[in-house]
Amino acid sequence: PWRGLNQSALSINFSIAAAITVVTQLVLFPKLIAKLGEHLVCALGLTLSGSGLLAFSLLRVNPIHRIVYLLSRVGNALGDTACATLVARSSDGSEARARNLGAIYSVRAGARIV
Repeated sequence: PWRGLNQSALSINFSIAAAITVVTQLVLFPKLIAKLGEHLVCALGLTLSGSGLLAFSLLRVNPIHRIVYLLSRVGNALGDTACATLVARSSDGSEARARNLGAIYSVRAGARIV
């Protein structure tokens, strides 16, 4: 088991993380965009995500490790969604928007493989 977690516990943890991502994008993201704007939400998301990566690599005691992991997933949801929003709004025309968004998702997919 990884960190004392068996497959069932890992599956539950990843399912909770996925649910948090969805709720963040559907509920929290629109509210933050309305209050802070796309640029600040993107910066907030990247800060949470990066801080989470650093913290959960250093803090290996559960439940702190899991909580920080879940907070980093909130950051990922905010940063990814805000980045796509910024790219879509700053692209000139629908062709450029489609090309730019496609490039973002292709680079992300490639980065996951590496």
